[in-house]
Amino acid sequence: MLSIAQKMRDPRWFSGPPAIEAEFNRATELRAARDFAGAEAIYRRLVALTSIPDGARARYFCDLAQLLDDTKRSEEAEEIITKAIKLDPGHGGALAFLGMLQAKTNRIDLALPNLEKADKLAPNVPWIMDLLAAVLAMFGRLREMIDLCERILKIDPNFAGTLGRLSSGYYLEGYPVRAYEVGKHLVDLTPDDAEGYGKIAAALVMQGRIDMALEAFGASVARDAVGNQSTRCNYVFTMHYSDQLTPETIFQAHKSFGQDFAMAKVGDLSRYGPYLNDPDPDRRLRIGYLSPDFRVHSVSAFIEPILTYHNRNVVEVFTYHVSTRVDGMTTRFQTLADTMRLCGAKSDEEIAEQIRADRIDILVDLAGHTGENRLLVMARKPAPIQVTYLGYPGTTGLPTVDYRFTDNWCDPEGQTDQWHTEELIRLPTGFLAFQPSSAPALTPPPSVANGYVTFGCFNNLPKVTPTTMRLWAAVLKAVPTARLVVKNRSFLEEATRNAVRATLIETGVDPDRLDLLEWIDGRRDHLVAYHQIDIALDTYPYTGTTTTCEAMWMGVPVVTLAGEWHTSRVGVSLLSQVGTPEYIASDADEYVRIAADLASDVDRLTHLRTALRVMMLGSPLFDYAGLARNFEAAYRAMWHHWLGVEEPDGDPSPDV
Repeated sequence: MLSIAQKMRDPRWFSGPPAIEAEFNRATELRAARDFAGAEAIYRRLVALTSIPDGARARYFCDLAQLLDDTKRSEEAEEIITKAIKLDPGHGGALAFLGMLQAKTNRIDLALPNLEKADKLAPNVPWIMDLLAAVLAMFGRLREMIDLCERILKIDPNFAGTLGRLSSGYYLEGYPVRAYEVGKHLVDLTPDDAEGYGKIAAALVMQGRIDMALEAFGASVARDAVGNQSTRCNYVFTMHYSDQLTPETIFQAHKSFGQDFAMAKVGDLSRYGPYLNDPDPDRRLRIGYLSPDFRVHSVSAFIEPILTYHNRNVVEVFTYHVSTRVDGMTTRFQTLADTMRLCGAKSDEEIAEQIRADRIDILVDLAGHTGENRLLVMARKPAPIQVTYLGYPGTTGLPTVDYRFTDNWCDPEGQTDQWHTEELIRLPTGFLAFQPSSAPALTPPPSVANGYVTFGCFNNLPKVTPTTMRLWAAVLKAVPTARLVVKNRSFLEEATRNAVRATLIETGVDPDRLDLLEWIDGRRDHLVAYHQIDIALDTYPYTGTTTTCEAMWMGVPVVTLAGEWHTSRVGVSLLSQVGTPEYIASDADEYVRIAADLASDVDRLTHLRTALRVMMLGSPLFDYAGLARNFEAAYRAMWHHWLGVEEPDGDPSPDV
């Protein structure tokens, strides 16, 4: 490993006398040979010398600090690097190293100014710029991070750490082809390393190339010597998009994640000791919600009403925001909780310790295997009862998660239980509440003015599977005058638009009847885009949730195909709750028939344009207080079951 001095080669750094420099070089050699004790002994002799220039001593302090960090003594390393900075305040490399230590220990608010100053003191040094880029990403400042990474690669096109970071940045900004190209460069540069394969897999997912993505994720996992949780979570999450895998295959992959990976990472749980929660069966329960999405995110529209309508005489609400990204919505969520913990900069172990210290009775995960999840917190079982809900369409696979909230439409009794490691709690009136971000004015369906019907879909591109495309092609064949509008974030890139257009054409869609819309920033403008379509066509097997609710909110009926398991049945739940079960198909032929029948009835489309919003307002989706009461009843039953307290019927079951 190169020392800071070797990385920097800063002409400002002074050298000591030749004999002392020889000792310093000898320590560097010993360190490279992993004789850390021998190297440390020399470094400590050198930093004790007061007769040599401060600049030279700063060098010696820097390398001692790096050795201490290499040997897992980060706190002492920070003390030593601080001494180097006092000796030479203009030392860019030392400031960068301090910033790195602060970032590693999740003090990014301290790390950022030190790294920004280091970049000014030592400009155009790739490793310093890369550290700064990493911290910018943690703050959600993606555009700045991307610009900085592009600058780094102009200096050194093969700077591996930056390649991985830039690929992620392009992915998050909606440029999957660029993300793939950068990831491919990283694979070519380090073919035996896992990271590059993970980057190209993520980019392929965003392009909707699911089979290739799963293959790339498999290659990444096979090369992953350290056990990267993010790669494994992305892998099993991506399986839900496939129209080739069976529910059993997907379940077994999740179960393997839980038992073979997560629990192995966490180790023996007995070290935490017994829970100290007050065993009173009827006291106010302490409920913790764990999520990276207490911010502007689709999850917000579903969890906010529950938190708002919780009965605070029954539950005390704790929220644990585990992302470093915060915004105005985060502030809003702070007002909805009795206590909010901002934990994005904390480790899994630290968060678990905080939850135990808060004596949470029931901990509810809202992310599953989605981005920035903290399933390894759940694996530590910091609360005696643990539940997963909302943010993910399948099981966690963790033996430490006891229950999963759902309903009988998404998970019919006895039909899907075998594909979950959790016990399913089927809420009686539906498992979701929807709170729209705005209510744009409703307009007549476009078919009234156009003289033809426009079908549309605003779902994520990975959901647009070959099965989905065949369904759409069959619908357009059945309605020869209709058009199809598809809107997606990935269409920011012309290459992605062209690839999707070509695939749809191969499936049988007439290119002259197809419009691909780019992503629209701003929730209100996004909703207004529904003015362009008459009928929404759901995807399969991964159906829409937010998009389905938004379409109906804008007066656009949704046609969905019911599958076997939760991922392909959320549309069944939403349409049933709103009162349009007639638009739920049991097979492909019925899907086409329902869509064609709707397209032929402009009067019905005109009626639905205003009626659907009224129907939603009167449905369980908007009965926020009712859903909150259902949750609270379930929590109480879970608590009684854990205590072994019998319910009035003599059964301590958590069923509600």
